[in-house]
Amino acid sequence: MSKHVWGYWDCPQCGKKHIRGDKKFCTNCGAPIPANVKYYMDPNAVEYVAEGDMRSVANWVCDYCSTQNANEDLFCGNCGSPKGDASRNYFGKLEKPTVQRASADWTCGYCGQTNPPTALNCAECGAPNPNAPSPENPEPEKPAVSSTEERHAKREERHALRRLRWDCGCCSKIGLYGNYRFCPRCGDAKPDDTEYYEPTENETPSVGKRWVCAKCHANIPDDPEYKFCPYCGEHKREAVNTIQQMRQINKNRAVEKFKKRLAVFTVLAAVLLFIFVPVKRTAEVSGFEWERTVGVEEFKNVDESDWTLPKGANLHEKKEEIRSYRQVLDHYETRTRQVAHQVQDGYDTHYRDLGNGQFEEVQTPRYRTEYETETYQEPVYRNEPVYDTKYYYDIDKWVEIRTEDTKGSDHEPKWADLSGIVTYKDGTDPSYGDLRQGARKGKYYIVITDKWGDKQSSEEKFDKWKNTKIGDKYTYKTFRFSHKPL
Repeated sequence: MSKHVWGYWDCPQCGKKHIRGDKKFCTNCGAPIPANVKYYMDPNAVEYVAEGDMRSVANWVCDYCSTQNANEDLFCGNCGSPKGDASRNYFGKLEKPTVQRASADWTCGYCGQTNPPTALNCAECGAPNPNAPSPENPEPEKPAVSSTEERHAKREERHALRRLRWDCGCCSKIGLYGNYRFCPRCGDAKPDDTEYYEPTENETPSVGKRWVCAKCHANIPDDPEYKFCPYCGEHKREAVNTIQQMRQINKNRAVEKFKKRLAVFTVLAAVLLFIFVPVKRTAEVSGFEWERTVGVEEFKNVDESDWTLPKGANLHEKKEEIRSYRQVLDHYETRTRQVAHQVQDGYDTHYRDLGNGQFEEVQTPRYRTEYETETYQEPVYRNEPVYDTKYYYDIDKWVEIRTEDTKGSDHEPKWADLSGIVTYKDGTDPSYGDLRQGARKGKYYIVITDKWGDKQSSEEKFDKWKNTKIGDKYTYKTFRFSHKPL
C-alpha cells in the first residue's frame, strides 16, 4: 500500500497558516474549515500519515460550484447539487449551510455588483469570486475592510452608472447599460470619453433565458442581438446557460479551428479541380485534315551483334564479354558506434491530492542515458562481372531507308504512289538493292469551329474520322479556360 502524507490549509478568518489536513477547525480562532478549501503540500515538512489514519477514498468536488464534499455526503453542502449530477442549479434548497464562511463582502470587478462572501459567482454578471481559493490563487488575499460610508458611496456610484445609458458609435446600438464595457451587438469597446444619459423609461429587470460567457463567466440575457459579452468582449459563439456547457464549448474550439482549416483546404482543392479537370464541349465539324507516311525498304546485308544468333545469320566470331554485374560479399570490416542505454537512476517522488487533507505518495522510476562504444562487423561488397557469349555476324534483311509522305485537307486520304520506286516483286527471292513498300502510318484530324468562332483540330481514329461529316456535332475534352482539344 502506498504511503500518505498530510496536506495543510490556511484559515481565511484569522490568516492562520499551515493547519494540518485532519483539523476541521482553525487552531487559532476556531473557525470551521471552508467548504471550498484547497489543500497544499509543504515539501520542507513532509509528515507521513499513520497507517490507521490513512483515507483511501478522496473527497468529491461539486460539478456546479466546485465545492469539496466528504465522500459519504450525497448532496453538495454549498449548493445542494446531488453527488455525480449537477446539471441543474440546486442553489438554496438546503435549509441551512453546513459551514460558515468569511463575513467580508466582495465586489465584482466586471460589473461592480456587491456580493455576499458565500457567493462563488457574481449575482449580476456571473463572474467568478476573485477571493475564492483556486489552483491559480490557492491563497487569496483577505479583502480590505471598508467603512460603512465608503461602501455606501461605492454602491451609489455603481447603481448610478448602471442606471445610465450610452450608445455604440460603431453599430449605432442605443440604450446600452452604463456598466457595459463593450457593445453586445458588434463587440466594439466603449470609448473612454463616452457620454452617458438618463433612460427615457424606468428600468425593468431582464427575464428569460441567459447565456454564460466562455471567457469571464458573466451571466448575460439571451437577446438575439447580443453576439458579444458586454463585460469582456468575448464572442457569444453559442448560447449556454450553465458553466458545464461553456466548458464543453471551450473544449470544442480546437475541433472548430481544425474544421475551418479543413474547409479552406477543401475549397482550395475544389477550385484547383474546377480549373484543371477537363470538361466536355460541343462544336460543329467544319473540315478534315490527314497525313500519311509509307516506308521504303531496301534489301541489303548488314553487320550486327547480339547475345543470341538469329536464324539465317552468317557468324563471324563469338566472344565472352561482360553482360552485367552482381554484388558479391568480399569481406567484413570492424567498425565502432555509440549505443545509448537507459539505466535506472533512482526514483522521483510525486504527491497526488486526494482532496481529503491527505496526499498519496507516488514514486516513479527515474532513468539516465548512458552511452557505450559497440564493435560490429560491416559487410563490404564488390562488383563481380557476369560473362556471356556475344555473337558477331552479318545477315540479309529489309532495312527502311526513307519515307514517302502525303497530306491533305479533304475527306479522301491517299497513300503515296510507289509504282516508280518499288523494284521487288512479291513471291520472288530478293536481291541486294531491291526496294519494296514498308510500313504505313496515318494521322487523321477533324477540324471544328467552336462557339467563339475559332477553328481547332482534334486527332481521331480513322474509323470515326471517316464516318464523320461536315456539320455534325462533335464533342471533345478541353480545360475549362481553354479552347484547344486535348
